[in-house]
Amino acid sequence: AETVTDGNFGTFKIGTDGTWSYELNNGSAEVQALTEASDPLNREFTVTTADGTEHTVTVTINGSDDGAVVTPTTPDADAGSVKEDAVLTTGGKLDVVDPDAGEAVFAAETVTDGNYGTFKIGTDGTWSYELNNGSAEVQALTEASDPLNREFTVTTADGTVVTLSTPDADTGTVKEDTVLTTGGKLDVSDPDAGEAVFDAKTVTDGNYGTFTIGTDGTWSYELNNGSAEVQALTEASDPLNREFTVTTADGTEHTVTVTINGSDDGAVVTPAVPDADAGTVKEDAVLTTGGKLDVVDPDAGEAVFDAETVTDGNFGTFKIGTDGTWSYELNNGSAEVQALTEASDPLNREFTVTT
Repeated sequence: AETVTDGNFGTFKIGTDGTWSYELNNGSAEVQALTEASDPLNREFTVTTADGTEHTVTVTINGSDDGAVVTPTTPDADAGSVKEDAVLTTGGKLDVVDPDAGEAVFAAETVTDGNYGTFKIGTDGTWSYELNNGSAEVQALTEASDPLNREFTVTTADGTVVTLSTPDADTGTVKEDTVLTTGGKLDVSDPDAGEAVFDAKTVTDGNYGTFTIGTDGTWSYELNNGSAEVQALTEASDPLNREFTVTTADGTEHTVTVTINGSDDGAVVTPAVPDADAGTVKEDAVLTTGGKLDVVDPDAGEAVFDAETVTDGNFGTFKIGTDGTWSYELNNGSAEVQALTEASDPLNREFTVTT
């Protein structure tokens, strides 16, 4: 019986009864570097019997095409702008990671974009677009014209390409209390038989929502509008970008981004105790009154009052603090207050408070 470590490729074992096994070290760089086009690797192991008789066991290792991951070298390096008579060229750089040996490169190409310009990309992912500024189609554009979006699909050496069914089909937006679902569709082309499909999955996105993608690339995001985290968002909150990595059958990755925007929820204001939103003062007798209001607001940081002091003509002063505690002090010395009598109709003074 023996166990043989086969370099970084795997481990061979044989028992005294002749049962043998080979376990591939699938995580090693040497194994991952193999492709469908690689020559099969034959690994030979010599086994012996008790009297020294030898026999050879052969294990063949075949490669698979691993998916490449393409990303902008810097943010927005996969987009650019040109302008008639002003900015005639643009460009950027893409990066590719592919564990398969020799496939972490792009297919270099030059694409004539009708009469608008020329797109080029090199094997290192550096791309450029040169506007054909002299063409009639370009010169016909005006400041008021809708921008023209020109899209170009680039490929890596392994040939798997994820594209968008429509512009921005890998982005979506939802909004608290308003737009609760979004979605889109991705397309994939792959020269390998049976691999032009996506891995279907459903992802629970914390307390924010649920992301789902099917094998045909159709994806959706449903906002969990009832969660405290979502309801805590406001119009002033920074948008939340939620990113989901989807994969094709050969492991090629693409990112779908969903933006969650907040809404301002209405606050509910109530007296802290019955009648704590009313009070009474009386000339020469009861010169102050007060109470307390409570506020409930699901939006983060908004369950407070706007503190303010209001001069109520010559009658008095109203104050409220951020915690809802309010007071009214009668200006007992004013002529208007002193002019009141027991027979006078009560004066109701109303003050609007805000959260």
